[in-house]
Amino acid sequence: MVQHRFSGPGATTFLEKVTPASIAGLGTHRSGLSTLLWPVSGGIVDDTIIARLGPELFYVVTNAGCREKDLAYFTEQLEAFKKDSGRRLIGRFWMAGD
Repeated sequence: MVQHRFSGPGATTFLEKVTPASIAGLGTHRSGLSTLLWPVSGGIVDDTIIARLGPELFYVVTNAGCREKDLAYFTEQLEAFKKDSGRRLIGRFWMAGD
């Protein structure tokens, strides 16, 4: 399992951009299953679990077997989001046991 943490203004908007999930309606300390989607094709990158820890704070889990692909995906999507929106969103990643 690879653990990700997204925080800051725009975290909800970012996660709604990269998944088909309705993150805005997710209550604090609630979670849901979703998928990460390629921006152009809408194809599935990987499955994911998203938990809301606060208003703009999320804990996201992805498959360790897809670690390199998922980290590259999140890095690329975060940079595009920051450039397009001008928001300072923080994404941190770590493996279980790290």
